[in-house]
Amino acid sequence: MENVQKDIAPLFGLVLMGGKSHRMGADKAGLVYHEQAQYLHLYKLLDSFCENTFLSLNTSKSIHKEQHFKVILDNNKYVGPYNGLMSAYDAYPHVAWLVVACDLPFLGGNELKTLLQGRNPNKPATALSSKATKIPEPLICIWEPHGLQMAKAYMMDSGNISPKHFLILSDAERVFVENEECLFNANTQEDFEFAKRKIDNSEQKE
Repeated sequence: MENVQKDIAPLFGLVLMGGKSHRMGADKAGLVYHEQAQYLHLYKLLDSFCENTFLSLNTSKSIHKEQHFKVILDNNKYVGPYNGLMSAYDAYPHVAWLVVACDLPFLGGNELKTLLQGRNPNKPATALSSKATKIPEPLICIWEPHGLQMAKAYMMDSGNISPKHFLILSDAERVFVENEECLFNANTQEDFEFAKRKIDNSEQKE
């Protein structure tokens, strides 16, 4: 059967920042790598590519009181990363979501451009991936509306709460980047210090 391209859904951005940050010992979204809080850096980055951009928050975050940000509060029907992702889907079920986690200090505009250029709306999702592992990264990913519907059904039926596992099973589109450092997650104080030092050194050379 010939592969017929689906209508391309509008693209909204989502910065996931509802985690507890236990290993970091501080709110990862508030850490400063690029002269401003990481959530703000990523919010501005996504907003340059998306029709609308939102912060994904749990109700314990006080930032939702800052009215100049669009936010989606976790509805706490789901577990782990699905909590923010599915809360966004429930709020806007007919859009695609460009999702990034707040703990990605090396992610930049070039990588997001590469992801957008590789977007395949016929697949459930399009994700950045390492050439070495070929494993799709669910939190640097464009989730299509039908893909989120499939992921929700899969989660409910199987009890599997791993978005990465769903992407692997569903044959998500994989986009490989030259700068695989953009996939690095800063989860501990040591990770933060490493990333901060490297970014500062790079910016000083420029």
